[in-house]
Amino acid sequence: MPSVERGPNTLVFDVDALREFPNAAAAIEGTDTRRSDMVWSLLNRHIGGRRVVQAPLPVRQHRSASPGSDPGFGTLAQDIRGHALYSALHDILLRKVQQRQAQGREPHGRSLLDFDEDEIGRAAALYRNHLRERLRDFELNSIRVTGLIRALRPFCERDPSGPLIPWWLESPRYEGPAERLKRFTETLASVYSEERVEEFLGRLSEEDTAPIKDYFGRLRQIVEQYRANVRLPIEALARTAETFVCEEFGTGPLTCLGVGEEGVVLTDGQMAYKHFHSWKPRNMER
Repeated sequence: MPSVERGPNTLVFDVDALREFPNAAAAIEGTDTRRSDMVWSLLNRHIGGRRVVQAPLPVRQHRSASPGSDPGFGTLAQDIRGHALYSALHDILLRKVQQRQAQGREPHGRSLLDFDEDEIGRAAALYRNHLRERLRDFELNSIRVTGLIRALRPFCERDPSGPLIPWWLESPRYEGPAERLKRFTETLASVYSEERVEEFLGRLSEEDTAPIKDYFGRLRQIVEQYRANVRLPIEALARTAETFVCEEFGTGPLTCLGVGEEGVVLTDGQMAYKHFHSWKPRNMER
């Protein structure tokens, strides 16, 4: 069925969808927001006019070797901001598409990325609304976590004043699991303390929307710059390199030995030539 949500397991059947649009994340407090993959999906659907769908695909995700979750709220903050950003972008683009359709105009195209001051102001207001909705969800979940902590403590702490002491706390066999449960409960209690939750809610609910306005104002530029920097297909890179080497060194027929991230390697049977078409990402801008 039609969708704008890009899940963790994405199949791309049109390679131009990867060449034309980036995962364009906004930077807030010096860190990129999450959900940039959803922005990529929105741009392909509303700007590129591509078909984005979701389908039931059974997948087992095995993450036992992955590092533990963020004990603070740093990752959560970026996730909430990213959700609010892509939701605001979705609302704005959908409205522009519907207006163009009502006028009998082509509903898709790069011109949709040109936002006037009113649209940028509306986008910032929508961002703040979506942000606060997510923060309310977080607040409700933090209350649930507090209840969970209270429910778990009797199972991993000895309470001499209580009527009974859980038998597994007296059993050497279950000493390890009981200790892990205790550490888990203590971690939850420290992370979801009342002070930390209040600080997190206050900080995000009152933050400045200037980065969001700047993002919407520069989005077309971000997309155009990405398109200008993206590498061509391997065949085109090889042809470009072969033409240059032939003209520069007056070689005979060339054989392509390989195409890598940085360049193409060719040989005329006697010499090897490496034609660079890209620098490492960290040096690209320089």
